[in-house]
Amino acid sequence: VPFGVHELTVTISDGSHVDYENDAASQTISFTNIDTPPVEITTLYMGNGNVNAGESVDIDLSLTNPDEIIAGFQLSLLDFPDYVDITGIETTDRTSAFMFTFNEQDDGSVIVVGFDLTGAGIATGAGPIMSITYLSTGTYSTEVSVSIDENVSIVSDQTGTALDFEAESGTITINGEPPPPIFAPEDLSAVPGFQMVNLSWTHPEPWDVVGYYILRDGENVGQSELPNYADTGLETEVEYCYTVKAYNDFVVSEESTEVCATTVSQYFEEPVNL
Repeated sequence: VPFGVHELTVTISDGSHVDYENDAASQTISFTNIDTPPVEITTLYMGNGNVNAGESVDIDLSLTNPDEIIAGFQLSLLDFPDYVDITGIETTDRTSAFMFTFNEQDDGSVIVVGFDLTGAGIATGAGPIMSITYLSTGTYSTEVSVSIDENVSIVSDQTGTALDFEAESGTITINGEPPPPIFAPEDLSAVPGFQMVNLSWTHPEPWDVVGYYILRDGENVGQSELPNYADTGLETEVEYCYTVKAYNDFVVSEESTEVCATTVSQYFEEPVNL
């Protein structure tokens, strides 16, 4: 098993190797392989977990520090989409002498500060340095990405010097009610141009939409947060056909009605007064 955070699921099956579908027939755990880490830089790993909607789950944040003792850190924890809250953080064997504080920011991120009053720090090695309790705040089934914002996070050595580090994200799978469907985009129109096609459309419930996927001839070619899109870099005098799908944090809609447009050739007037 490669070094890092992994997820293992065991499911009971019948004599025909068909899995039982009830919740009690399976269990999932996260673990970190700490044997001979093939890393050359301090690395943080967010764990994975499964939780029922409205309940809590503990996720390990693990650290590999092959060369430097870690004396303290300030980490910015992110979750997207925002359907979980951090309600508690506990130390582990590697951080038993540490003190942790955490505060949620206006943008939804959570700042975690950890420091060691004894000065011993986190010895070189690998393994969990904190257990983070996440509370599911939604009611629908979804997947939430949990990560560390490397741009505003700091990991320091015993002299207080910031160290270079990397971070890997994890996933919290929320088991809840099936999310409601969303309508497909309507009134799709395509206006051709030189090597481009301008698309626009409407949506009956735009407040339920996070963005739109644009498909050209059945293939996804882009996405937009607004009900318009310019598809550029096309060949001249070629017909292209488009559909659009709406999506939110949970589901993707059916495709809109297809529209087609043929790009135009561009005419340049001859120079005069040579």
